[in-house]
Formats: sequence, C-alpha cells, structure tokens
Amino acid sequence: MEGTDADLDAILTTAVEEWDTSALLARVEDDKQVLASPLNPTEPGLRALMRSSLDNNFRWAKEYVSHGRPLPEDAYFIPREWARTLAEMGVSADALLSTVRASSMTAWNDLYASVDAALSRSGLPADTQRAVLTACFDRTLRFWNELLGEVSYAHQHQVDRMRRSGAQARSEAVRSVLDSEGPVDGKDLYPVLRYDLTSEHVAVLLANVSEDGVQQVSNRLKSVTAASATLLVREGVEASILWLSHQEWSSTRLEAIARELESAGVVAMVSEASSGLEGFRATYRQVIRIAAVRRHLGTARKVVVFGDVRLEALLLDNPDEAKRFAAAELGALDSASAADARLRETLLAWYEGGSLVTAANRLHLHEHTVRNRLQRIEEALGHPLAERRLELHLALRLHRLWAD
Repeated sequence: MEGTDADLDAILTTAVEEWDTSALLARVEDDKQVLASPLNPTEPGLRALMRSSLDNNFRWAKEYVSHGRPLPEDAYFIPREWARTLAEMGVSADALLSTVRASSMTAWNDLYASVDAALSRSGLPADTQRAVLTACFDRTLRFWNELLGEVSYAHQHQVDRMRRSGAQARSEAVRSVLDSEGPVDGKDLYPVLRYDLTSEHVAVLLANVSEDGVQQVSNRLKSVTAASATLLVREGVEASILWLSHQEWSSTRLEAIARELESAGVVAMVSEASSGLEGFRATYRQVIRIAAVRRHLGTARKVVVFGDVRLEALLLDNPDEAKRFAAAELGALDSASAADARLRETLLAWYEGGSLVTAANRLHLHEHTVRNRLQRIEEALGHPLAERRLELHLALRLHRLWAD
C-alpha cells in the first residue's frame, strides 16, 4: 500500500466511525452465548454493572482501533471495578473471563464486518483495503489483550486482598450454610465466621451503601443493641447483609435497630429475631423477601421491617393468584384512574387508622370529605364496608404492590 501511517489511520478512522456500538451493546446484552456463560448476569445490579463495563469497552475499542494510540489510565477503570465486584461476590476468574470472551467475540465480529462493509463502499484499491483490515485486526487484538490483562489483574488482586482479610472464606462459609438444608457444625465454622450460629439472630440487608458506610452502620448497630457479634457479607452488587447475634433479642433492642437505621438515612430491610441454624437461614430469607416487596411497593420508606410486610411477602409467593384475588374484591375500584386511586387510598387509611378522624388527619382532608368518599366506595362495591372487611383490607394492601 502506498501512503503513510497517517493515511492508514485516516481511512481506518472513517471506517470505524460507522461502527454502531449502541446497537451492538443491545445485541450483546441479549446474546445467548454471553448469558449462557458461567456468570449468567441476571441480577439487576450485576447486569447494570456489566452493561456499563461493556459500553466502556466498546467506546475505548473504537478509539484505540481508530488511532492506535495508548489509552489513558482511566480507560480501564470501569472493567477493573466490574472484575473487583465479581471477586467480592465469589465469582471465579474463569467465569469472568468466559463472559468477557463471549461478549468480545460478538463485538469484534461486528466491528470487522462494519469496517469491511465501509471499505467495500469506499472504492479504495484492494491492497489498501487489505492493509486497513490488517491494521484493524492487529489493533483489536492488542486492545483485547490489554483488556484481559487489566480485568484478570483486578480480579486476582481483589481475591488476594479478601484472602488476607478472611472475607472470602467468610463469604464462602456463609453461602454453604445458606445453600444447604441439612445440619451444619457451627463449632467447625466459628474460627472462620467468628460468629455463633447457635445464638439468636437478626439480619439486616443494606442497599446502595458504600463499603465504609456498611461498616459504620455495623459498628453503630452492635453498639446500640449490645450485640455479642456481627457477621457481614456481600449480597450482589448493590447490597450487603449484616447479621447480629444476641442471647435474646428484646423488643427494645429490635426497635433500636430500626431507629438507628432511620437515623443513618440508609435503605435497609430488617428481619425478625430467630434462633439457631434454621433461624440464621430464616432471617436471610426474610430480608430477601422484604426487598422483593419493597421493589413492588416503590415505597419512599427507607427502613422496612419484616413484620410490617409479612402478609405481602407471603402473598407474593403466588403473585398471579394474589392479583386475581385483589381484582375480584375491589371490583370497580380496581382501575388505573386517579379518582379510584384516591378512593383506595382513603379506604386503606380508614382501615389502618380505625376512625374517620385518624384517616382525615393522615390524608390531610376534612372528615366530611372522607365520609363522602367512603359512601362512594360502598356504592362502587355494591355492599357495606362492614362486609368482607378483612378481604377488602387485604386486597388494598395487595394492590399497592403493583399499582406503580
């Protein structure tokens, strides 16, 4: 090929500009090969982090292939963070690299096809096109090699750090306890966990709290409740679970947990107290179920205790049947109109407040307004509110789960 490296860069830059990385990102996210990898990123927070890493990689690949210049240090910040997070979650290096390889194969095939198509339309001599494609291939391999090196190093560095601190061993031990159904010898695990599985437990799921913030919350809760021990593990990308142990959890201590979490301003799900190995597993299941209810409610309330949503958690185990039940009980009130939403809100406030006065104060309305709305509700339902009161109250609570 005649011409300088600058000429080649100019031709390659023009060809690479036609590479649609946004459309590619959407295809890779739905790629069965990527989703079939050992990682299987189905958890929302994990998938969002993967998407951010892929988007970053495609954008910098486009830059590198176009110009062949060394990339800045922060070009690999997001994939390194992705690798460190997976290490904290116990995902192996093989699973991480399998996902990176699967997504990259899709990307590089797409890039090569895009550049080849652009060159075919360019009318350039065949030897020039071959030289450009060779440069594209060479730069792609170099970028790919750098990317693999960065994520591999970040993952291994985090694994080593966790091993030194004992975090990895604790996480693996906790996961083995939660995943098994049979008995576990807590004495054998105590040297790793530094936590007594035979005591009485309370679990707290903390969402979107930094590592330092989680540790601060843990220290505060241990102090205000005089807990004998705490156990902290990572749960997905956006959450950590903290267990606190006590010989006996009084209502005063449980209330102190909620107050402290509200004071800290964090999003948290709090289990009931439960004893022994089965209690440890039960508290985990409770906070996970609270998180599911909270997502459905879309509530602005940051701290949710299991006792407050026990009924919703139970009924969410069969959401289709719960929706049918709520629709049948609410009848004409089961609509998306703003007017019916106000009537449902009024009836729920009346049920939970126990009187017109309490409901009016809660809704910032006059008592006459509440009374008039209740009359309209009876007309819409076709029967007095005293009939099927329990069923109606339940239907209203269920309706909140998917109203948004």
